[in-house]
Amino acid sequence: MLTKNVDLMRGLSNGSRGVIKKFSKAGFPVVKFFSNGDEVEVVPIRFAVRIPGCDEPACRRQLPLQLAWAISIHKSQGLTLDAVEVSLERVFAEGQSYVALSRARSLSSLRVITFDPSVIKANERVVSYYNSIKENAAMEKEEENFVLRKRSRLSSELLAEHSQELFPQLRELTILFQSLRMSSKNFMCVTCMEPSSSLYQRYSEGVIRLSDCKNCGEVVDKYVEFETILVVIDIIIHNISAYRHLIYNMKIQVQSTSGFNQWWSFFASAASEKLAISKLSIESKNFMC
Repeated sequence: MLTKNVDLMRGLSNGSRGVIKKFSKAGFPVVKFFSNGDEVEVVPIRFAVRIPGCDEPACRRQLPLQLAWAISIHKSQGLTLDAVEVSLERVFAEGQSYVALSRARSLSSLRVITFDPSVIKANERVVSYYNSIKENAAMEKEEENFVLRKRSRLSSELLAEHSQELFPQLRELTILFQSLRMSSKNFMCVTCMEPSSSLYQRYSEGVIRLSDCKNCGEVVDKYVEFETILVVIDIIIHNISAYRHLIYNMKIQVQSTSGFNQWWSFFASAASEKLAISKLSIESKNFMC
């Protein structure tokens, strides 16, 4: 093992390991290093040590090599070893056992001696950090809130931007919103007829939970407050990632085209009332196939 940086460009740094293959004519060892496979003649280099109270350092020249049949856990950090025998008797730091045990390429090339379960320990702050990541990921996956609104922020620019993604899936949208019994009525409770401003209380993976009535506690019925189909498109465009999640996780399957025809009729009737033009503020010549 090298005990000093020799040639960093060639990967010959402090800790590089190899095997002595022969000796040169000058009597210096030729080492084949594992890191790059090169055979390199290792020659003596200058070592300097500062001594307290002395102006000049103490220097000597020697081969920057030492036997590496055994090395410390700290020295092994970052290495991958073909065969490892690990003694955990003197482990004193959190994570030190992991560093030692993970040096081997496989379980079959690892042998552990003087094992004590108490030396397997992790830093509490690290454990807390990973637990917080898992909790945050679970919360994000568990719940996505959907608020259906009446005012449209749809513009011709947004419509053009997402048209390639949105309109090829109108058939899926048809099945989805037909299940909500789409009409011009507001959301309302089927029990007490109390109006509601939202339909979805919560949407999690594979499950849509409708809102509960604030008046009687019953589930709000499936009525939609949209004046025009463009508001539906507006909601999807401004929540495009949630829309994708909803469509694919609900695994909506199109079984016939009848729903699409009804959907298109609704779209046409809304356009005939010129609600589309009033919301988009564009001329009819801007529509295209």
